Amino acid sequence: MRPSALHRLLGLALAVLLPATARAQQASLRGDVNGDGRVTAADAQAVRDHVAGRPAAPGIVLLPNGDANGDGRITAVDAAIIQAFAAGRDLSRFGMGKPVRGEAGSLMVLHECTVDVESGAQSCQTPRPAGAAADVILGKPYVVYVTTGAVSSRGNAADEDTTSMNVAVTNQIGQPIGTVDGTSAAASGNRIFVHDGPRVTSVKSGTLASATVRVEGTDGTADFTSPDGSFVRTGKPYFQYDGVLATGATSAPKPWRFVYSANTKTFSYSVLVSAPVRYEYGWATLADTALVLRTAEASSPQTATVKDQTGTSVSDAVTWSSSNDAVATVDPSTGVVTAVARGTATITATSSVQPRRAGSMTVSVGALWTGTASTDWTSAANWFDGVVPDTTLDATVPASTPHTPTLTNGVTIFTLDAGGAVNLGGFTMQLRGSLEGSGTLSAGTLWLRGTELQGNAPSLLVTTGVKVDGPTKATGAVSIQNGSLAISGDKPMSIAVP
Repeated sequence: MRPSALHRLLGLALAVLLPATARAQQASLRGDVNGDGRVTAADAQAVRDHVAGRPAAPGIVLLPNGDANGDGRITAVDAAIIQAFAAGRDLSRFGMGKPVRGEAGSLMVLHECTVDVESGAQSCQTPRPAGAAADVILGKPYVVYVTTGAVSSRGNAADEDTTSMNVAVTNQIGQPIGTVDGTSAAASGNRIFVHDGPRVTSVKSGTLASATVRVEGTDGTADFTSPDGSFVRTGKPYFQYDGVLATGATSAPKPWRFVYSANTKTFSYSVLVSAPVRYEYGWATLADTALVLRTAEASSPQTATVKDQTGTSVSDAVTWSSSNDAVATVDPSTGVVTAVARGTATITATSSVQPRRAGSMTVSVGALWTGTASTDWTSAANWFDGVVPDTTLDATVPASTPHTPTLTNGVTIFTLDAGGAVNLGGFTMQLRGSLEGSGTLSAGTLWLRGTELQGNAPSLLVTTGVKVDGPTKATGAVSIQNGSLAISGDKPMSIAVP
C-alpha cells in the first residue's frame, strides 16, 4: 500500500522516551555507513559484516546510507557497489557520495533490534550518522514502539522455538496520529512495518544458512513508499493499530510472535511506523485566531509560530496573504491587516521554507452575527469573535444562521447589512450609516441618521438626508423629521401601512 500524502515515516524506540529535540547538522552521504564523511572500503566492509551476521559497530548507519542500489535491502550487492565506488569507478547513477536527504519534513528512523533466544533478552539501537540533515531527523523516538510484558522463549531442541512480546505504540509528536483531519480515525490505522528481517544473526549449532526465523500474527502485507517516493519497501508484513492517538497517548498492545529454528541463538529485525497525520509537513499557529476591524482600520503586526510535523517550533520566516483584498489587505512582511470593506477574508501565514506549513485566521470587517447561542442581539456569544456592534462598527446578519437576532432594548450601530431577518422586538435601532441587504426588519422602528436606504424595514424614522439606493419597502409608518428621503424611478420605494 502506498500511504496517502499524509503518511509519515516515523522513528521507533523500545521502552525509552527521549526528549524530542531537533538540530540541523551536516547531511549524510550515500555509501558512507560509518559516518566519517567519506565513502571508503571501510564502509563496504561494514556492509559485508552486516550481511554475514556480525553486529554493527557504534555509529554504523545501514539504512538508508548503505542501500547503494536502492532496493530497500542491505545485501552483498550494496557492499560491491560501495567497494567499486571507493576504488574510483564512476557509479554516479546510484547517487554514491551524494547527500541522503528526504523531502522537507520527512522523519525516517531505522531501529534495529536483536533478540537473544537463550536469555530472552532484547536490545535495540538507533543507528545514526555523524550528522543528519535538518529535514531528515534521525534517532528520535517521536513515535515510540514499546514492548509491554517480558520477552519469553520456549526451548525445544527438536522443534521450532518461539519468542513473543506485547507491543504498543505511543505518540510523542505534537499532533495526533492515525488521522488525516485531526479528529476521525484513518481507515489504514497506524502500521508498524517489519522493515528488514527477521534474520538469524548467530546460531548455537550448524550454519547460518540452516537457520530460519519468521514473524507470525501480522495483520497483512503491503507496499510502503515514503511521501517523496525515494524510500520503497515492497510486500512487507505489518501490525495495524487502529484509532487516533493524541500526543502522549498509547495504543492497546498487540501480541507479536517470532518463530525460529531450534539452532538459532540470536536474530534481528528492524521496524518503521506508517502513521497518517493531518499536518504532513508542519503547520503555523497564529497569535490571533480571529480579528474584527472597522472599515479603514489597521491591525497591529501579526505574528505566527511555525512548527514542523513533530510539533517542534522552527525558525521559518512567513509571508502573509489575504483571500479577499476587497475586504481586507495584509502586508506580506509585517502581517498588518487593513480593513477595506464589509465582509470576511482569510489571512494566511505561509512558511518561506516549506510552503505547506501554513496557518490562517478569519478577519471580519464589521461585526458578524453567528447566532450560535441564542437570539439575543446583545450577547457576545452570538457574534463572531465576541464583538458586538456599536456606534462606529458595521453589523452583518447573514441570510442563514441558527438563531434570528432579536433586540432586547434599543441599540445604535453604524451600518446594518441585513442579509437575513432581524426582529427589532418593539424597540428602535438607530443607524448612523445605512441599511443594506434584502433581509426583513420587523416589529419596531428603524431610525436612519445616515445617508442610504435599501431593504425591508418596519416603521421608518428619517432625520437626515437619506437616498433610497435600491428596492426598499417599509411596512409601517414613515416619518421624516428635519431630513429628506430622495427616491428615484429606477430604485423604487413602497410603503405598506397597516
